Amino acid sequence: MSKEDLIQLTIKNLQKLPSEKISEANDFIDFILQKYEDETLQKGIYKLASESGAFDFLNDDDDDLYTLDDAIEIHK
Repeated sequence: MSKEDLIQLTIKNLQKLPSEKISEANDFIDFILQKYEDETLQKGIYKLASESGAFDFLNDDDDDLYTLDDAIEIHK
């Protein structure tokens, strides 16, 4: 079923509902839209961060970045 067919079917079904149920359906649609927008935003942020190179230093294989001499032990 195409997107347009689903939209028309949804409209027909909504027209059968009483007003308070249409309001509930609208609230649910708002919830789904917000979730979709949040996921889209999160994917966009991930894409920007992964392509920016700002965190490339985390991929360095420099095992000697820190040694045991860098460790500080504090006794209380």
